[in-house]
Amino acid sequence: MSPPMKNLIYFEQSLTEVKGEGLQVKSIKNELEGAAAIPPELTLMIQDLIYEKYRVKEDMKDKYDYPYNVFLFSNEYGKPIRPDSISQWWSRFIKKNQLEKIRFHDLRHMSITFLIGKNVAMKSISERARHSKIGTTMDIYGHGIEEVDRVAANHFKEFFTKKPGQK
Repeated sequence: MSPPMKNLIYFEQSLTEVKGEGLQVKSIKNELEGAAAIPPELTLMIQDLIYEKYRVKEDMKDKYDYPYNVFLFSNEYGKPIRPDSISQWWSRFIKKNQLEKIRFHDLRHMSITFLIGKNVAMKSISERARHSKIGTTMDIYGHGIEEVDRVAANHFKEFFTKKPGQK
């Protein structure tokens, strides 16, 4: 089990579909285990969900499918929700709430682009994205950096603007 949460989310394992065997727990791609800071409000939501999952696990006793794991997104028997089911749920959620249609995975791209727009250090963004090399982040999201660079260039206007009393 992960250490107690301190406004961090831990990346320790992932799920993969193995033909003929179903969902399997595996190590993180590129062996990039670690943590990323999250807002305290999200920490509280996740903690509530974890406590609920452990309560259900205790109630289910030997009926629980994964005695050594507790998955945040699972059914009442502890079986993790298939990754494609989350995408299907997301599509229904968007339609029900009349939101702009985007793929669930696009949320990842939106969050990275958002952080670039907020001038967060690229090294930090790359680590949050779990990229093994900062160059991967730069290659994928370079267009966002160009937009931020244009904003940065505008800050130099003050050197070319005459101030009152200047000749």
